[in-house]
Parts: sequence; C-alpha cells; structure tokens
Amino acid sequence: KGTEALCVSDIASVPPAVLGPGIDMEHVLAQFEQTGADELPFVGADGRFIGFISKSKALGAYRSKLLELFEESE
Repeated sequence: KGTEALCVSDIASVPPAVLGPGIDMEHVLAQFEQTGADELPFVGADGRFIGFISKSKALGAYRSKLLELFEESE
C-alpha cells in the first residue's frame, strides 16, 4: 500500500484560532501570542476560507501603522 494509504485527514489539525473580518490588530496579535502559531487562517463574513495571515506580516503592518501615526503627530 505504501503512501497511498496516508490521507490528509491523518495529518490535518484544527487551527488554534480563526481570524475574521472586523478583528482589530490588537486582537490578532493577542491570538498569535496566546496560540503560539506562526500563521492563522482568515475567513470572510460568510465563514469561507480566504487565506492565512502570518505573525511576521501582522507585526510588520502594525509597526508600520504605529510609525505612520507617530510621524503624523510630530
């Protein structure tokens, strides 16, 4: 039988958290911190999978926004 006996359901796992529309960045970053995940799935309002959000990309976007806000306040 070999590898054809291996099914994706044998190795798939439920994600530790799922992100959706309207979630603010503080909540997103908290979900990464609480779960220890490097990537989390993102779903639309209808619950359909859209893609993954990486922790590094979320942190980079958050940092950029903070810098932008800081520069505007000077």
